[in-house]
Amino acid sequence: MNFFDTPLWRYRMIHGIGGLVIGSVLLSFPFFFDTDQFARVVIGAFAAIFILGGSMYIHSARKTPKDELILPARSAPPSIQISYFRFMLWSSVVAFPILTAFIAYQLHRLKSGLVPAVNIPKPAAMVYEYLGFWPAVLATPLLGLSCCIAFIWAMKKAKLQVENGSPAGG
Repeated sequence: MNFFDTPLWRYRMIHGIGGLVIGSVLLSFPFFFDTDQFARVVIGAFAAIFILGGSMYIHSARKTPKDELILPARSAPPSIQISYFRFMLWSSVVAFPILTAFIAYQLHRLKSGLVPAVNIPKPAAMVYEYLGFWPAVLATPLLGLSCCIAFIWAMKKAKLQVENGSPAGG
């Protein structure tokens, strides 16, 4: 095991402790902030979810062998790589147009003067601030197209490995 290999048990333990900490912080909110009954119930429900998830992560970390590692997608068998990159490709095909429409709608409302401020992702806001409306709207589909090209390229590379009978990560 080298420096960059992460044991799976440590990954799960860190996430479990993080869930417990976030749940505990959420539980403390009603003591420090003035909240109504509904807010207390919602915060309590989210805290319970985080605490339960954290407990499950810690439980699975204790059962995980100490020598099991988290491996990058490139070390998986080519057939699994193909299905992974296909899923990511279709996720990008769905998510980026929705995000583009959301950003365009919000910026149009802002530019029309219908609202004084909008909430959009920080990179899109920076592009809008420095370059204007159209570059901010078109940056998201360009990023999506770049992701799709990268996923297609990775799937083709994995398919070549399947055809050549190369081992995983080869």
